[in-house]
Amino acid sequence: MGMLHGTTRRRHRGILSLGALAMLVASSLVIAAPGPKAAAQSLSPESTCGTGGWRRLAGVGDASQIYALAASGTRLYASGLAAGGGYATWSTALNAGEGLKPIGGALAGRRVSALMVQDDDPNWLAWAAGFGDDGVFAAAPSSPLSFGQRGSLDAWPMQLMAARGQVFAAFARADAAGIYAWDGSAWTLAGGTEIPPVSTGALAFWSSARGNGRLWLGTEARGLWSADEQRAAEWTWVGDAELRASTVTALAVDPLVPTRMAAGLGPSLDGRSTYLGLRRSSDGGQTWSAPAFAADPLRGPEYLAALSYSRVLSGTLVAAAYGHGLHVSRDGGQRWQRLLPPSDPQGGNAPAIHENYLSALTTALPPDRPGCELLFAAGRGGVWVRDLATLPSDGQIFLPWANQARSAGVPLSRENRALPAAPNGPTPMAPSLALPQP
Repeated sequence: MGMLHGTTRRRHRGILSLGALAMLVASSLVIAAPGPKAAAQSLSPESTCGTGGWRRLAGVGDASQIYALAASGTRLYASGLAAGGGYATWSTALNAGEGLKPIGGALAGRRVSALMVQDDDPNWLAWAAGFGDDGVFAAAPSSPLSFGQRGSLDAWPMQLMAARGQVFAAFARADAAGIYAWDGSAWTLAGGTEIPPVSTGALAFWSSARGNGRLWLGTEARGLWSADEQRAAEWTWVGDAELRASTVTALAVDPLVPTRMAAGLGPSLDGRSTYLGLRRSSDGGQTWSAPAFAADPLRGPEYLAALSYSRVLSGTLVAAAYGHGLHVSRDGGQRWQRLLPPSDPQGGNAPAIHENYLSALTTALPPDRPGCELLFAAGRGGVWVRDLATLPSDGQIFLPWANQARSAGVPLSRENRALPAAPNGPTPMAPSLALPQP
């Protein structure tokens, strides 16, 4: 789902006008110089499972900044900013032997803020939310590249969700926010107006998920909200005071154990909420762990931009720490391993810097390849795919470390030493008191 990435979440927020800030929220883009225009790499996911490594579906020559991904069992969709300028939405069939190709028609040149696939609906396969008041577009399974507008909205649809044949769009205006439901011919207000606005004048929905019979929304500086998936009418504020004041930039529900959830945090646009890290729930969102970072403490994430559970491997959770690459946990988030980012297929040992700035993750189970689970990672520089089951297991393993700005927990380094606390996190320059080995 679409979210804000990169330097827009860093230190110099004060120099932005409110209008410019609203545009940054609306565009969900990395504000950075486009990457080098390398030759397009059109490598198909068709033969990915079993080969082990990353394959590039779209390189910096095809799409310089990707901010939304969605996958069905047979097709992948991506939206973002093309390297040559202009917005685009791309797609590829997972068994077509080709890379991502731009979608024309109603989505041509359109800024798409969110994507969703609906495998269980015979009428619709894919949905796309347009920027501003552009509305929502959908494509049928028989014509997966032919998108037509479905109704009209008087607000920006920021997140799309589907449950039990229904489609919901979380919207935001300068004066209100809420949830619209699609009844087959028009959008009607379902609820969500109880979610309070934020000081920037508009409420941003950064993430969404469905699981355990409920819909979940991560908001800008107003934490996590949940509603029964059948109606989406009454939304409940979830968690403790700290979670309720957080910006929830990533959400994931384990499809194999729906009571297992993960929420990734990031700073708010106005700088008032500085909570970072990962929070986990094992009881369907009723209680949440203390915040901890799913990253090497000597590197530390700016924020967690995306989370994705495996649909096959129990307890396997992949996290994209924006600016610090990918991390994987095989025990539900208790221990983590940092993965090397996708390497440049042109050769060389050092991965391109763009490939550390990953902002979207999703998985797919191709029906013609039993036992195969594809992991897609995207962000600044393109889209990559690999077999999730072959993620390396011989790399650095570390425990999550506590958010020192908000917790008295002890951070652990890769040398298994306690590090002295600092206002903004651990200080890696002077390792001290070694912890006893297990």
